[in-house]
Amino acid sequence: MDLKDFAFVKHQGIYHIFYTQVVHGLPDDEHSRALGHATSPDLIQWTELDQVLSVSDTYWDDLHVWAPSVVERDGVFYLFYTGVSRDANGYRGAQRIGLAISSDLVNWTRVDQPVLALDQMPWVYSNPGQYGIAFRDPFVMPDPTDPGRWLMYLGANPAVDSLSMVVGVAASSGDFQQWQDVGPLWITHRSRTYNWAAESPHVFDHEGIWYLCYTAESGQPINFCTSPTPLDPDSWVFRRRLSDMIGEDTQFWFASEHLRDGLVDYFAYSSGDSIEFKRIAWGSGYNFTLEAPDPFHVVRMAWSTSEVHVGDLVELQIESKNGIGRNAALEVIESDFMGHEVVVDPASVGLPSSVAITGETTVVPWTAQLIDELFGFSGESTGLVVRMADHTAGTDQLVVRPAILAGPRPRPLPGPLPGPFPGPGDGLRPVGEGAGGAVAGAADDPGFLARVSGGASGRDVSFLVELSAAGEVKMDVFDLMGRKLRNLVSRDLPAGASLIPWDGRDDAGASVRPGIYFARVRSPQGAVRAVRFFVGR
Repeated sequence: MDLKDFAFVKHQGIYHIFYTQVVHGLPDDEHSRALGHATSPDLIQWTELDQVLSVSDTYWDDLHVWAPSVVERDGVFYLFYTGVSRDANGYRGAQRIGLAISSDLVNWTRVDQPVLALDQMPWVYSNPGQYGIAFRDPFVMPDPTDPGRWLMYLGANPAVDSLSMVVGVAASSGDFQQWQDVGPLWITHRSRTYNWAAESPHVFDHEGIWYLCYTAESGQPINFCTSPTPLDPDSWVFRRRLSDMIGEDTQFWFASEHLRDGLVDYFAYSSGDSIEFKRIAWGSGYNFTLEAPDPFHVVRMAWSTSEVHVGDLVELQIESKNGIGRNAALEVIESDFMGHEVVVDPASVGLPSSVAITGETTVVPWTAQLIDELFGFSGESTGLVVRMADHTAGTDQLVVRPAILAGPRPRPLPGPLPGPFPGPGDGLRPVGEGAGGAVAGAADDPGFLARVSGGASGRDVSFLVELSAAGEVKMDVFDLMGRKLRNLVSRDLPAGASLIPWDGRDDAGASVRPGIYFARVRSPQGAVRAVRFFVGR
């Protein structure tokens, strides 16, 4: 059995592949009657599952199913495919594009009718008396130029030269059952390529260059084109054979596909009774080569709990394949309650940047902590995500709450707090234009308090800092990305309250933009307070 056109997708750390099954020597109506389905945790060891989309006389596609293309949107999977009918309104062996829907990649529900047919694209050849007119091999992807719109690339016989094939494009607003013709890409016509076939197209990008790969009938079948945009038909440049670029014999490579897994790109192709996977090694310009994929793969990363307090012990669990003796390079993302995220040095929160893999599950103990300079605010919670440095796996967000402290709560500053202001935590709330600030304190030094109040203009801000004892104080202003903008104080302050003004300018004297900022104050005893405030226009 040959494995032909296929699609693969990664879900919850597992690779899924769906593929066309062709058994040579059988009558035409006895092969390609279902799509194969297999899964793998590492692209090496595969488990074959039950077939999907088996044909029967009760379906419109009662002869063959070919060439799957799978996309995911909002947790739902959509499988586009070529369905072939024995007879459809006089068209024998009619090829049309079908759709099936699934929430788990195992159980699929067909849409009752085709979603796209050749008579919906005026440039496609149409002749009811001719058997098997080419209209097949869909590849679907989001339109990068128009959010919410989707593009479908496919191979078809053009009316102006019905003995050849070209790649054509259709578009959908997102319901996936209504498609409009965009037109043919004539760069794939034999007048440019000297090959009559243009099958199994797929499109991907890298650093501003778009690639269109498809299968021709030449001795080295995989051809490719490049363009700065995936839609403009005049911008595509024919780059000839893939073999010319990668320096490999591709005589038996067909129906190639691309998969982006985090920051890693894979190029796959069918070759007789197998589907082969290669890792793309990017070069200069549009060039790339192909190499064997790394067998080490992190399948899953998870925290042992979903919520902790600072000081609690929690475990980071890393499940992997083929990794013993290898190291997993980690990246840490910290976010505040407003969804602002910043990549931080793992060491800054007490996590390793590299973990030695000791088995299929490696456990990393961690004592929860936060970065004071960014999100260590009284009463606030912080989200923490750890992922592989190549973005191929990551944890769900761990909610880290401030430590549960013994002893009395800090006393408030004299005078009423302004408000009410909406905010998620106790004692620290956003500040409006010209309005007062908020209190931030902790029981480790209850005499050290801080407050911010807006000036009359809404840009000039004053910070009220109260010390239990005189000493050197450092105070800095940061933006949401944690970048230091201005040092306000690096000197001794007396015991009691001090008013520290800020004119809304950075160290270079430039006015900051309106928005949310942070001030961090360090007391003579080393305690830290941070307050969030708003700068108006």
